[in-house]
Amino acid sequence: MYAPGNALATVAGFLMVDPKTLGVAMEKSTCQVAGNMVHLPYNRAKAVRTRDAIARSLYEQLFMYLVGGCNECLLTDAMKADAEHKGLCFMGILDIFGFEFVEDDKLDIQNGVLNSFEQLCINLCNEQLQKQFVSVVIDTEMDIYKKELSQPIDIQY
Repeated sequence: MYAPGNALATVAGFLMVDPKTLGVAMEKSTCQVAGNMVHLPYNRAKAVRTRDAIARSLYEQLFMYLVGGCNECLLTDAMKADAEHKGLCFMGILDIFGFEFVEDDKLDIQNGVLNSFEQLCINLCNEQLQKQFVSVVIDTEMDIYKKELSQPIDIQY
């Protein structure tokens, strides 16, 4: 099961963790009860959800690292020194349609819609872009209000 060359061994190698430890973590829940460690095996559905959650988390971290690196490369030294404008220069990815069509075979009564990994990636991009957009718009509006009212405004969002 944990032989070199399989997917688990490959992922464990990338994460620099022991393949057996990673495999056990994806197959069982461990908790301490009355001073004893109890191992509860996951059913197949829970193990699949655990695997998918790990994949999504790794993708999100890698994506944010890559986009952050790209954004850092886009900034000139002058922009990096000017904190006010640093947030205005960023890379964004937009899903132009903003919605997805869900096929009947993707509907699951117990779990809702089963998105593809690609759709989850698009959704993550959209959420990050929306967060950046809202931040820039609100900050710009706050600067205008401060100038027009000639007094500081402190609104937390």
